Amino acid sequence: MRREVRSATRARVFPGGAIPPFARFVEEVRARWPFLGEARAARMAHAYGAELTTMLAHVEAERDMGAAFGAGLTGIEARWMRDREWARAPEDALERRSKLGLHMTEGERAAFANWWNTTWPV
Repeated sequence: MRREVRSATRARVFPGGAIPPFARFVEEVRARWPFLGEARAARMAHAYGAELTTMLAHVEAERDMGAAFGAGLTGIEARWMRDREWARAPEDALERRSKLGLHMTEGERAAFANWWNTTWPV
């Protein structure tokens, strides 16, 4: 007996995927939050898509992003990963979800882990 297999996700828009063409979306992100800079705006737009506008809804300046940990990672993004993306340990955020740990020094990774574990003690 032969069974027809169809894609269950082809027509679905995944979370954050309802954006205009990517280049235009990055331009919109940079216009709204110019302090992000080109590289961080593109990275965050790629990682979060339309959800980025929710993440940064109340952000007006760099200081609103929270602590800076290195490689463009800030407190607001770490909190998002914890609250919305099931990151439960520093390694989840740095190695599995964002891969930003690859671009951080050992000291930056340690400082981030200390902040994480202090913010959300086990």
